[in-house]
Amino acid sequence: MKTTKLKKVIREALSDEKEWSSEQIREYEKVLNKALVGKELKAFGPSGNGLWGQNEKVLTFKVEKVTVPKGYITNTYGTINIYLSDYDNNDFGSIYTDEIFMQSLRATLGLRSEIDYSEQGMQGQHYVNCDTSPKKVMAKLTNK
Repeated sequence: MKTTKLKKVIREALSDEKEWSSEQIREYEKVLNKALVGKELKAFGPSGNGLWGQNEKVLTFKVEKVTVPKGYITNTYGTINIYLSDYDNNDFGSIYTDEIFMQSLRATLGLRSEIDYSEQGMQGQHYVNCDTSPKKVMAKLTNK
């Protein structure tokens, strides 16, 4: 590989890791809210198989809002909080690892591996925290 081509490849790879500006983050949050607020997402039930919460019946929660927590957001990594109506993990257990919820979320957004659960410690009492690939999510949700 020629040196100039190698430099270009390295520069492009590093540009994906450049931290997003507050304007980019606000736009990302706005696009996610437009796609999810008011939508109903299912969770739990006999085939949910979640490790942190169980319910015999499939439950439906309406998305109230999506936030992007302050922190490190790049083209390839970001985290979001999805706030759900009537969801309290003290009552239901955590949605974290529930297969029904993730299937419902991905289907609603038309995404696959671009979104998944973050770690257990990032989950909230009234929200589900997910890791995302912001550049890919934005491209799919804005058709760009």
